[in-house]
Amino acid sequence: MLKFPLLKILKILKSEKTRSKTYLRFDHTWGGGSETVAERWINSNSEHRIIQVRNSNDSSYTIENIKGTERYIIKCEIALLEWILKFIRIDEIVVGQFANYNIGRMTDLISQIKQKRRCKVIYYLQDFYSLCPTYSLLNYKNEYCGGGGDQCFDCYPKVASNEELNDFKTIDDWREQWRLLFNIVDEIRVFSNYSESFLRKFFIDYKGDIIQEKMQVEALEEVTLRTHTHGPYNVAVIGFISVPKGLEVLSGIDKILGTEDTRLVFHIYGGSTEPLGNFINHGRYTARDLAEYFIRDSIDIVLIPSICAETFCLAAEEIMQMNVPVSCFNVGAHAERINNYKKGLVIRTIDPQVTCDEILNYLK
Repeated sequence: MLKFPLLKILKILKSEKTRSKTYLRFDHTWGGGSETVAERWINSNSEHRIIQVRNSNDSSYTIENIKGTERYIIKCEIALLEWILKFIRIDEIVVGQFANYNIGRMTDLISQIKQKRRCKVIYYLQDFYSLCPTYSLLNYKNEYCGGGGDQCFDCYPKVASNEELNDFKTIDDWREQWRLLFNIVDEIRVFSNYSESFLRKFFIDYKGDIIQEKMQVEALEEVTLRTHTHGPYNVAVIGFISVPKGLEVLSGIDKILGTEDTRLVFHIYGGSTEPLGNFINHGRYTARDLAEYFIRDSIDIVLIPSICAETFCLAAEEIMQMNVPVSCFNVGAHAERINNYKKGLVIRTIDPQVTCDEILNYLK
């Protein structure tokens, strides 16, 4: 049982006296591109007061009161969260992430706040949780399915949590709850044509505005890489690689590297949930480090091995901004942009051997 943080609650309620605009923003604590986007949004609205709610894997929540450089945090359970938010003046609600939230209770909470405060509600589409509990659109076999169709009826009970199954018996029940949420959302903001097409296909009755917004991306310098045609060639993988981000493909490549000469050397900047013994692992990095690392390690191309539906993919945008060759599979919003990039390679099949072959043919 979490302690009742009375003094911190009083601090938040006392700050109600501020005359600046107050945003209520929902996010998660899983890191990655979504957390980067949230921090950039907070920094760009630093003149306003922001109440940021984030959920944790232990079903608890944090409420962070942010005004300029002043921040203080309360950790609480959902009942206390709902109680505190009843007393806060809110001018606008921004949903950055709802993955792993209790979507039924959040819909009711936002509906009550909107009715009481008459505030605007904006939803940022940064995953596909509204279509399926596996927000990356991987089925129970960890294969990209694209969402939709009869397959969902059999797959849903295998991918939903016990709590989700208690609340929503079928995939239709799940999606109906999201329609109820979207009915109270004034604007849905997306970062790609891919995401907008998804919304218009699966939520055709949405009556609010769909706005395609330009992603805020850190300005990175262009990189001049070496040019050669003889190999071996150096392939960079960036980010923390899990199953949705392409772990199984990289594990397959790792086995190939251990048994044959592919004329390819794979580097990973970041890490992975399982060891990749035949990759050169350089550990953690920042985006600004990459130019130096790519020159140092004679990188020829970047592989973004994600097998899930990305709604934007910051990593892909950063690599293209650096004018570096980049490859990916034909899945998600980043494939759409990489296909139109003069140094882009979209790999036709999600397969380790095909990946090696197509990268090698591209670099020859």
